[in-house]
Amino acid sequence: MSWTPTVGLMLPSRMQFTAPMMYDCLETAVKEGTVEVPINVLNCATRFLDLATAAVGPETPENPPANTRAYADACAVYELAFGKIKSREVLDEALDSYLSLLNTLAKNPVIIGEQKDSARNTSRFFQYLQIKGAEDQCWERHIDAADDE
Repeated sequence: MSWTPTVGLMLPSRMQFTAPMMYDCLETAVKEGTVEVPINVLNCATRFLDLATAAVGPETPENPPANTRAYADACAVYELAFGKIKSREVLDEALDSYLSLLNTLAKNPVIIGEQKDSARNTSRFFQYLQIKGAEDQCWERHIDAADDE
């Protein structure tokens, strides 16, 4: 039996623990060439990117609302981090690159050559995912406070 997340579980505000940890780990990887990412952090980050990339994959995703939300959030984060998205293909290639790097780190914590550029970009993505998460969390609190009135 596989675990299927609800739409709200993978919101950027729910990634407040994972995003800064991934950012720190990837920055360490770029500087030192090796890194140990805590498995729960790596799994959560990988799951977020899995959800986002499955939204535009050739097959119907298992949980379309969660996949669509993750992809929309990834789009917003990418634009914050790197500017206007030139094309969907550019975004999809970037997300695939981030996911590939995380899958590689799960097997081998050493960063070499071309992987350093990928690690820098992935690090920047998670840095801005953290920022978007904080903004979303403030917005959620604002909405909750308005509901309480």
